[in-house]
Amino acid sequence: VYRTTGDGKFLHANPALAAILEFESVEDLMKISASDVYNDPRERINQIRQWKTTKEIISNELKFRTKKGREIWIRDTGRVIFDENGEISHIDGVIEDITDRKKVEELLKKQREELSAFAHTVSHDLKNYIGIIRNSAQFSLLKKEYAEKNNQRIIDITKKMENFVNRQLELADAGKTIGELEEIDLNKMIDEVRETYSIEIHRGELSMIKGDSLKLKEVFHNLIDNAIKHGKADKIEISSIKKKNSCIIYVKDNGKGIPEEDIDKIFDMRHSKTGTGFGLTIAKKIIEAHDGSISVKSKEGKGTTFEIVLPI
Repeated sequence: VYRTTGDGKFLHANPALAAILEFESVEDLMKISASDVYNDPRERINQIRQWKTTKEIISNELKFRTKKGREIWIRDTGRVIFDENGEISHIDGVIEDITDRKKVEELLKKQREELSAFAHTVSHDLKNYIGIIRNSAQFSLLKKEYAEKNNQRIIDITKKMENFVNRQLELADAGKTIGELEEIDLNKMIDEVRETYSIEIHRGELSMIKGDSLKLKEVFHNLIDNAIKHGKADKIEISSIKKKNSCIIYVKDNGKGIPEEDIDKIFDMRHSKTGTGFGLTIAKKIIEAHDGSISVKSKEGKGTTFEIVLPI
């Protein structure tokens, strides 16, 4: 709850508002101008103009920045109180932190977009496979002597279709909402992951993070599998640093590297006939489901480094 003057001076604020904005106390909060907590101060001007025009209680969803520099979403429900001369006496309002709800909405929007793209991809590729089967069957009817060869081709294509569908389902599953976030000791997780490999996997002292431990473990397995199978690496180093509100994790291998022309396609499951991109596509989707990002740097003959950024 708050009360401010028209130019933004706090007249009243309660402890709940100070906590939302990450101030140590109400007194600490009241030292600043209300405009200072807006991610874009112009939004306060527009908000006051709206309140003055309607003279009603109106709610707006806005981005605020806390004292610690963290960006949050809030719902500001307020109104302007006028004096007897028609000038602004003060502004009364209530702030609600809706950051978690906004994250869920953004995730649902992203998943709807991915589902649409997924459906188009499946439809397109299955049509291609079906076309090949139809043409092979028609050719077999016309040329009996090629029937055995084309029947085998039909069997091969149906196996490819089955594999394709299974991969698409796995890909769709990776993009699902992640489970409940928990504190994860990266040191312990990487120690568990490297027990399943015979190559050298070294790690530095790693940070604590929050996430879905099972899915994040799958990310590291996929990156290591890719380094071994496609990069021919026999040594991997994993390290991390903390930067502002993020944990940056590096997975570096001594493999053969990635050709420059393939860097932009490395997370595409169609990257190569051998399926190089599939495990990396899964990894990317899992990291993005954690509101993080993953990128790659590589030079042929000098290995590959994946950079994972996760919020903390």
